[in-house]
Amino acid sequence: MIGYPSLHFVVLQGLLVALLLATPWLALAFGQRLKVTGTDIALLVPIYPAFAIVTVAIFLPFEGDWADMAFRPILTLRPIIVGSAAVVLGTVLTQWRSMSSRGLSEAAHRLGAAFLIGALWGAVWGISGWALSSMGIAGNG
Repeated sequence: MIGYPSLHFVVLQGLLVALLLATPWLALAFGQRLKVTGTDIALLVPIYPAFAIVTVAIFLPFEGDWADMAFRPILTLRPIIVGSAAVVLGTVLTQWRSMSSRGLSEAAHRLGAAFLIGALWGAVWGISGWALSSMGIAGNG
């Protein structure tokens, strides 16, 4: 795999993205409760690895040399484009019937929100890779 980052770097980057994106929502959901039980914690534990696996599965294929050549003019926007495309595609595939029955303006709002969520996801992926590289963690095997 030419041009791809090493596996330990990608796993660490995926876990960092999961930590940064999932923690505020989980804190909001569980922080309002008076008592958090062991069952709640057991439900929270698999969220981070699952989010990291999905993140790596979406972004890793677009990290090679071929992607550098394909995205050459807009190389810095690559993670934002990939994240947005993944979330918009997922929204279209899972909500196709409800979006088509509610009209064009409802679909536009849902797809716009999905695009922004994906752009945030991509931006966090890109920034976390830059931060790990800046800290001296080698991205190439």
